[in-house]
Amino acid sequence: YEDENGNGSLEFGEGGTLAGATVTLLDDNGDQVATTVTGPDGSFLFGGLEPGDYSVIELDPAGYQSSGDVDGPTDGQVDVTLGTGENSTGNDFYDFAPITVAGTVYEDTNGNGTIEPGEPGIPGVTVTLLDDNGDPVGTTTTGPDGSYTFPDVPPGDYTVVETDPVDHDSTGDTGGPNDNTIPVTVTSGDPPPSADFYDVPLGTIA
Repeated sequence: YEDENGNGSLEFGEGGTLAGATVTLLDDNGDQVATTVTGPDGSFLFGGLEPGDYSVIELDPAGYQSSGDVDGPTDGQVDVTLGTGENSTGNDFYDFAPITVAGTVYEDTNGNGTIEPGEPGIPGVTVTLLDDNGDPVGTTTTGPDGSYTFPDVPPGDYTVVETDPVDHDSTGDTGGPNDNTIPVTVTSGDPPPSADFYDVPLGTIA
């Protein structure tokens, strides 16, 4: 299953399935019994098995990471003891796709709190990503065009924080209030809107 919020369990409203994931069955000696790939509905099946102890191993699909399975640990393995004639079902795995949180710091040359054509990005601005506890999970600086990225962000609630560059003051951002912070919610494989900040250059009188 696709674990949209990345919490390692399947909840109401989640249920997207992942086709084409490789699943391998090992016996109690660690020898490979069979390998298959999940179907369009994310399901897999190993048939014709003798009683015994087995391990079901999932290889995360490209671009995905494991968040958990029915066994609990995030190890991509579910252990099964199969009795005579028994069918073991519900041996499920949960995966999420990390995404990139990105945006641009713009120079709001007329200071009106919005960006118009021709207003440039500001390079070298410090931007920090905080988790839902307010702890920093990454810090970067904007590139020559004013853009920044935080790649491989797992699902969760975050806040993007901009530090105003020297001789600039904030006029607005895409988060609403003009407070240099933008809340973003990351769900599996679904990038949030661009988190952009607007700063006006300050002048002097001498």
